[in-house]
Amino acid sequence: MKTNLAAVIDGPLPVSPCHLAACTYHSVPMTKEILKNILLFSESRIINKPILPWANELIASLGDLMTQRDKRGNAASIAKIYNQAAHIFLALDDIRSARELCYSQIQLFIGWSQKSGNYALLKHIVEPWVNLSCMDRLEGNSGDAFNKLALLSIQDESPMREGHPLKQLLRDIIKADENIHHFVKSACLLEPVKYYLIHKQYEALITFVEAKQETESMEYDLPLQEALIVSLANTGKMNRAFDLLNHCRSSYSRSASAVFVLRECEMNVYLNKPVFAELQALYKRAFRSFHLGYLNTAKILHAMHTAHVMHQAGLSEMAAKLGYCCVEAAERINDECLKAESLVLLYELIDQTEGRQIVEDLMIEHYFTTRYAAARKHMINVFPDLRHVESRREEVDALPALFEELLMFSAYAFC
Repeated sequence: MKTNLAAVIDGPLPVSPCHLAACTYHSVPMTKEILKNILLFSESRIINKPILPWANELIASLGDLMTQRDKRGNAASIAKIYNQAAHIFLALDDIRSARELCYSQIQLFIGWSQKSGNYALLKHIVEPWVNLSCMDRLEGNSGDAFNKLALLSIQDESPMREGHPLKQLLRDIIKADENIHHFVKSACLLEPVKYYLIHKQYEALITFVEAKQETESMEYDLPLQEALIVSLANTGKMNRAFDLLNHCRSSYSRSASAVFVLRECEMNVYLNKPVFAELQALYKRAFRSFHLGYLNTAKILHAMHTAHVMHQAGLSEMAAKLGYCCVEAAERINDECLKAESLVLLYELIDQTEGRQIVEDLMIEHYFTTRYAAARKHMINVFPDLRHVESRREEVDALPALFEELLMFSAYAFC
């Protein structure tokens, strides 16, 4: 794959300044939105590894735990299995099963905490509750999504009404555990931001972010600032967006400011302003990031967006080379959703017939093997002929067994 595709996009990756300087800059038409409605500053995503082997791993782990006499002593491991299983079913677009597993987990740990008097076990209901909120958001039900998050909020210091002992216990647990506190605060901030971005409710997002910035610590400032910049730009408030970008570039670390530099390039490309020098630096930085330190989803997503902006700026050859490296990086970390996203990006970046044929072959192979609904949908949206590709079914399907065994575990956990 590497040799053929590298040949199609014209030789080795350009790393020398001389080669980069030989590329020419020109502008291309933009879409109506100035900035892409995604967050580059966000929690690093979970690795979406192949589903069937993952499901089998969880079944084996659950089987080992079933043999343990003190199941409550393995509460953290059990909660991890439930959380990952819910993620798997959500990835299959089976929200009903994912939701049922979350409620099953919540009931299990509430029951255990009441039976044992160990209310610290309630910390294991926080993640499935947040996951339920995420499912509501994905279904467009913002009211239920935000109400679920409000239950976990510790910002409201008013006394609990009689009949809400569980909520008070949850507040105490969230305050006492630093990791859970961070997880909950991050969810309470980022889940609404994601909802507003996806639905392009930019005015509501501006109001939300500006209200939160008055009360939240700097720990969560980066994603909020980026969301505000996207909203300001996409509502035509360009001067405010540029002022905020300049402030952010001078206020944060070099690694953090790279996102703001990229967003500024994105805005300047829309305005037909020269950005070659900045994009050249971001291009080289993206390549270095793949070989320095730990490779994660955040680095790949940043490089993908860099390639997208370069393509919008007319630097198609360089963008395609970077897009190809994103495909390889996604394969290295074994993330099937990220591989699909990077293949779609590469498909959009390459306009030669031979190059597109190679990318189409890669998408056919990936569409055939992956079970991720989002990955398949993303690819078929740009390559409709994938509808003729049958998904693989010859392997023994572990997914019904995983669902049934977790429900059975919840039912018999007290035995």
